[in-house]
Amino acid sequence: MTRQHRHHFKVWGYSGRRTLELCSCGDKRERPQTKAESKKLRDEFKEASDVHKTWHAFAKKFIDRKTEEFLYVGYDLMTRAERWAEKYPEIKIVGCDDDHFCCSSLILVPHATARSYMGLTVLYIPQCTGEKPICFFLYPSHRQGLLDALGEIAREHGKKKGWRR
Repeated sequence: MTRQHRHHFKVWGYSGRRTLELCSCGDKRERPQTKAESKKLRDEFKEASDVHKTWHAFAKKFIDRKTEEFLYVGYDLMTRAERWAEKYPEIKIVGCDDDHFCCSSLILVPHATARSYMGLTVLYIPQCTGEKPICFFLYPSHRQGLLDALGEIAREHGKKKGWRR
């Protein structure tokens, strides 16, 4: 005689106002969401939309909505972004040299809230070449890879002449 399987459903996801559950045997079922699940989802959705709040504020100030082009370039954008960032202590600005030996900027904009972190937008602004800024996004694993690589470089070259801490 074979023993009958007892389903142990766990929440798998949500669809509209329904909760999707999955058992270890592969069976699925749907049920209406409880009030607690609905509240949790509303809170999570609000949190998720707030995670990009700082970047959206930056984009609203410096990127044309229709063309998606930057409104300023070079030194003009650098100085405007620096002044704007004074109101946002979470934004960090790092200097770098471009291939024309001019100081350029890296603007680091975290996508985060008090409880969650999604990643980091890095905006490279060349100072005087007239080129458009370049944006890229670092998810936590990408950011960690960059930090690891910079750490390795520091360990390898940190005691050499010219290295400053």
